[in-house]
This record gives sequence, structure tokens and C-alpha cells, in this order.
Amino acid sequence: MQFKCVDGGQYALFQFYDEPHKLSEVYRYMYAVWLPNSEYSADYDRDNLEFCMNNVAEDLEGKLKVDLFVPIKRTNKFMSEI
Repeated sequence: MQFKCVDGGQYALFQFYDEPHKLSEVYRYMYAVWLPNSEYSADYDRDNLEFCMNNVAEDLEGKLKVDLFVPIKRTNKFMSEI
């Protein structure tokens, strides 16, 4: 068992429930589409977090359920509007 202290801050939550091989598509969407069109940017000083919410082998549809947390920070381009 290993332990790690995780830095706090804001995270964007994406809830994934689909075939396991499609998980990488969600990450591509988050970083290539959602973040550039939001008021946030990725905070690369912190780690992404993944919480598996089911056992894909026991899921009736064979799907994986994961909560994906992407560390974010507010971008300067939107800060001037506040």
C-alpha cells in the first residue's frame, strides 16, 4: 500500500459510463474541446483523479463507471470580466 497527499483546489468532474476502451476519448474531449471552450485551464501542477465506481466484470452491460476529476484553474481571459 502506498499513500500520497493530494493538493486541494478546483476539479472538473466528468462522469463516464461506457465501454472501457472509450475512456481515452473522454480525456481527449476534456482537454481538446471542453477546457479550451470554458473559463478554465488545466492545472498541470496537480494530478488527475479517477474513481472507479463499479466492477466492469459485474456490470450487466460490461460498461465501466468512473468519476474523472481534472484539476483546473480559472483562466485570465475570463478573470477580467468578473
